[in-house]
Amino acid sequence: MSVYTVVASAPKNLSETDLVINKPNFLEEITKNKVRRGVVKLTTAPALRDIFMAITDKYDNTVNPYHLKLSKYEGIAYDKDEDLIDVVYRIIRDNNLNLVESAIDKQLKSRAHSVETIYYVTDDLDGIEAFAKNGISALKTDKKGKKEEKSENLV
Repeated sequence: MSVYTVVASAPKNLSETDLVINKPNFLEEITKNKVRRGVVKLTTAPALRDIFMAITDKYDNTVNPYHLKLSKYEGIAYDKDEDLIDVVYRIIRDNNLNLVESAIDKQLKSRAHSVETIYYVTDDLDGIEAFAKNGISALKTDKKGKKEEKSENLV
């Protein structure tokens, strides 16, 4: 039975029964749609829709990107693809989409059966619902970060 813990950074020494899951940043999908954005470094609704088409195709095809109101995110300046991650998170949050949870869920379902401890690297608690959905309990740690005991789902 697997357990998870939320951490700010991945542990340096991992065993074969440990797995690290980083909070999804959707950078792969953002990068795939670089051509559509052109050379102007401002967001457009069609370019954002293309990004969300790629994200929803991969993680949750029940979300229709054509129903997202993306016009209010037009004209946001960015320098590099990584700057669009915050825009994507903002759209996900504003539209109450479960795309972060769906991305984590996909990783959890494809993990090896031998995994006992999962380290979820994030600076917030977005997506932890996926762990409860997959029957994975939270692992309590003491103030020094040492494992204490398995607890019930904290979600």
